[in-house]
Amino acid sequence: MKNQLLIACSLLSLIALSLSSYCLADEQSFTYPTAKDYPTIRREAQHVTDFVPKGWTILGNASGDLNGDKISDQALVIRGNIAKFKQKNIGLGTNDYDTNPRLLLVLLKNSDGAGYRLADQTKNIVAGADSPTMDEPFEKIAIKNNVLEIFVQSFYNAGSWSASSTVYKFRRGNGSFVLIGAEHDEVQRNTGEESNYSYNFLTGKVRIARKTIESNLAKRVSWKRIPKRPFRKFSDFAKLYEWEVVPTCYL
Repeated sequence: MKNQLLIACSLLSLIALSLSSYCLADEQSFTYPTAKDYPTIRREAQHVTDFVPKGWTILGNASGDLNGDKISDQALVIRGNIAKFKQKNIGLGTNDYDTNPRLLLVLLKNSDGAGYRLADQTKNIVAGADSPTMDEPFEKIAIKNNVLEIFVQSFYNAGSWSASSTVYKFRRGNGSFVLIGAEHDEVQRNTGEESNYSYNFLTGKVRIARKTIESNLAKRVSWKRIPKRPFRKFSDFAKLYEWEVVPTCYL
């Protein structure tokens, strides 16, 4: 009996230690960029790479006409390489958690062909994962028909059943880039429900289509009117999916 009690106590101690370690890992704090960690980007330069600060790298880029002058412009997403943001994670998710700052730069080609000028920038839409359990959110950028498209995804290995992909569509207007449309696809992994939200801020409407993975029935389609408001600019996005465009619809 004594040996059994010792074994039981040992097992309880191991379980307690394991739970303690899990709690510590779960409460682990990480360092995230603040305003001072973002460099000042030069206003003009001869080459695209001249806009990339020393030590930073390019995550994605796209070329195409963004201002209607039939001259190819450039957009690029860049990321810092600062040691303090390369962190070890002892909890759930990836072991190496990189929270380095990121920037999206929009560069317009000068009409005389001599270099580029910085037209706009943002750090929010292309931000990195907000926790070690989140997969890389940035996918790519593209330029089509004078529209800048930003592709992002949201997928967590723990803590959320929802997975989504979104395309934000920005067009130059009144000196800045404004959101004219978006496509948002969402899947609930526990129920199998699929939802697609197609936003058109030019017409002020959003099309919503829903169905389940198991169902062979056509999607249930509905429409909602988007309240009239000024077009949303880069600077109006603090964090993705916090803007409730219409009730229960977020971008």
